[in-house]
Parts: sequence; structure tokens; C-alpha cells
Amino acid sequence: MKIEYLGYEAPQQNVTPGTSVPGATESDTIIVPHRALQGTAMPSVFSTIFPSSGDADLTPHFLKNITHAFCYMHEIVDSAISVPHTLRSAEQMANRGSKLWHSKSQQLVHPQQEDFYSHATTALNPQIATRYWA
Repeated sequence: MKIEYLGYEAPQQNVTPGTSVPGATESDTIIVPHRALQGTAMPSVFSTIFPSSGDADLTPHFLKNITHAFCYMHEIVDSAISVPHTLRSAEQMANRGSKLWHSKSQQLVHPQQEDFYSHATTALNPQIATRYWA
């Protein structure tokens, strides 16, 4: 089978940003929300776990569009990223929490202590007043 390419550069050979196709199940959607700058654009698979199919106001078309729109809301870049900003921020916050836990867990007292979790929360909180949003 002969495949004709539109050009030799990666952006010319990839799908356009926002391209979506139905997934393997009714609740799955495969979206390429971003533009490939180098190489091949990797699609993201999104599964809707809520709402049920009985919710008329949340159609698959609406969910695809809002998911694609969230991919443009990253706080550092104004172009689309491969996943919605809320997922990216949650991942970065979880990584930060995990690193904090591993760095401070040796300094914490034995977990049999009654106030272990309040002590751990106090130990893991930053010493200066900050707000960190990945």
C-alpha cells in the first residue's frame, strides 16, 4: 500500500491539533490536542467514568471540546499540551508531595505514635508562606 505524504517535515505528516476518534469503548476518546514540533504526535486516550449516558447536556462532542480546551490552559505555554492542565498540575503536585515525603520520612517519629499524621503534616509543610501550583 502506497502512502503519500504531504511533506517531509513532522508537522506536515502528523494530524492537526484537536483531531479525535472514538475509542475502543463508548466511554473512550482518543485525542491529539497538541501540534507535533518534532517527531510523531502521541495521541492521548481519555475515558469518561462519569457522567452516565443518560446525561443529555454532557454529550461526547461537548466532553471532547472541553478536554481539548483544557489542553490550552497550561500556565507556562500558550499552545496546547498533550493532556489537560488539571491532569498535568495534579501529576506535578503528586510528584512534589512524593519527593517531600521521601526526603522527610526518615526524620519522622515511629508511625505507632497517636499524632503521627499531624506531626507529619507539620514537618512536610514549607517553613515560609508560599503557594505552589506546579
